Amino acid sequence: MLALAGLCNFPQPAQSQALAPYTIQLDEERLEQQGFFLFRSAIEAFQRGAYSLDQASIQVQLASRIAPDNPQILAALGELYKRQQNYDEALTALQQAQILDPDNAAIFFEIGTVYLRQERYRQAAIALEEGLGITPNVFGALFDLGNAYFKLERYEQAIANYEKAAEVQDDLWFAINNIGLVLYERNDATQNDTEEAIRAWEEAIAMTEGKEAEPLLALAVAQFKAGQETTGLDQGIRALQLNSAYADLEFLRENLWGDRLLADTQVFLSQPLIQSTLAQLR
Repeated sequence: MLALAGLCNFPQPAQSQALAPYTIQLDEERLEQQGFFLFRSAIEAFQRGAYSLDQASIQVQLASRIAPDNPQILAALGELYKRQQNYDEALTALQQAQILDPDNAAIFFEIGTVYLRQERYRQAAIALEEGLGITPNVFGALFDLGNAYFKLERYEQAIANYEKAAEVQDDLWFAINNIGLVLYERNDATQNDTEEAIRAWEEAIAMTEGKEAEPLLALAVAQFKAGQETTGLDQGIRALQLNSAYADLEFLRENLWGDRLLADTQVFLSQPLIQSTLAQLR
């Protein structure tokens, strides 16, 4: 995915072909170089902490006006707008960059990410698929595509992309955890979805050595629901001690917990032992 960390490493823009009188060409080249220099300086200042996000955005926006046909500058501007949660402006800049650089998979991935933030899941899936068609086997894009298909309730495609993501980077637990979320929500008894979800969360817990709250709490809720109340409560207390933010149902929804798991979690969190634990943590 496009990241600000790499934006200062772009090469200088190429010299344009002589399609106009020399003096005009020279002016255009000078403007292009000035815009690129301003862009690079702003990104470097932002990385050093000398510029705030707003200051960097203003400078890169100015650079994009000086050099409006530079896709690197436009892509960086889109990334900055995304960080500011100015999603419409981010899309405009990224789509302009994509037109200028149609074979750049990272731009498609960024467009997909913005659509996800806007909850425009179908458009997100299309953009991410386009990018993966250019550069396959990118963990972040496969993971985001799984998220988009999950929200579209296209569960098989969600699982398939999470599985691909896990193959690409088998030391990260996020994709395995989300396979559990999908299976629990799908709840197909003929495919033992709940049992398979539990196995996925157990795998994610093993990968994190029990140091991540999300798979611990998901497993705790599933165990409690299945009648393993003591085990579930013990796991849930461990999870909340790691991160009490997971006691917030809206936070869980933002992290793609589905309606079925949320309903079971609400019951779980209402248990006296969990309530007393949360009171102590507060």
